[in-house]
Parts: sequence; structure tokens; C-alpha cells
Amino acid sequence: MEASVDADPLFRCQNHDGGCGIVSCRRCRERNHGKAPCQDRRTNVEEAMTAALIRLCPACKTSYIKIQGCNKMTCTKETCKATFCYICRQIVFAYDHFSNGGAGPSRDGAKCRLYDAQPLDEQHAQEVEAARVRAETAQAPIPGPSNAPPTPAIRHTSALIPPNRRMWCSTSRTL
Repeated sequence: MEASVDADPLFRCQNHDGGCGIVSCRRCRERNHGKAPCQDRRTNVEEAMTAALIRLCPACKTSYIKIQGCNKMTCTKETCKATFCYICRQIVFAYDHFSNGGAGPSRDGAKCRLYDAQPLDEQHAQEVEAARVRAETAQAPIPGPSNAPPTPAIRHTSALIPPNRRMWCSTSRTL
């Protein structure tokens, strides 16, 4: 008799011979995350994606999101007014930090472009996607099922789980 997800939210791989025995959450299919709700894992990823868009003033830590314009940012906080580079997030003075953005020869020592060659929405989409990948990787997700047949040398006691409720084990790479 199968236990409900609410009664037993964990899946335990029965392949102890192959050295598996991994425990994963039946709700979100991630590694066992203890008492932390599945939503907490999703929230962590979403927060990382949001943080990828936000820049902090290096002087006062006020948050900014660039909507348009050049990469020289000026803090709007009345007591700060620091200028910083949107790309490398460092405090800058005047325009010496920036290249001409393709409008002529670069200045000696210029580090970042004044204007981006790539549209801002594309740049933001790439930054958000990279943050999502980093956050999901940091949480060690379990990959989904493979189309490859199970390894013949590994035997599972899948008879314990009804055929329509089989779970994927990433370590032994079997159902």
C-alpha cells in the first residue's frame, strides 16, 4: 500500500546494492531538503534572479535597476551622490573609467564601455538566466528522468511502487 505524499513526502531509493539509497522529496523531486518547504527552494531561485537585476550603490548600498542610458550611474540619495559603473559596480570619477563605446578610439586605462552594444533587455535576460542557473546548481537539484534504459547491472525493487507512481533516482539513474 502506497503512502500519500502528505503522510510520507520522501522517496527513498531502494537500490542499496548500487550504493544509492538517496532520499528525495516526492513533491518537488529535489534532494531531501528536510523541513524546509519546497516553496523555499523556489523562492531562493526567484530571489537570486531578482538580485541579478539590482545594482547597489557601492558607497551607501541604495538599490538601483537601470532602465536606459549609459553605464555611468549616479546615486540619487541626497547624502551620497556617488558615481559608479553599472557594469563592474565600482566607484568611478568622471568618464575616465569608460571607453567611448565605439564612437572613437578607447582612452588609455578605460575599463568598461560607456554604452552597451547589446540592448538592455537582452542583457538583463542573460543576467537573470545566469543567476537562475547558479541558484539551482547551488541547491543540487536532481535531474529528471532520462530516456536511456536503466543500467542492467542495477536492480531496483520497483515492485514496491505502483507502475504509475514510479520515481526517478538520479544516483543509480533508474526508475
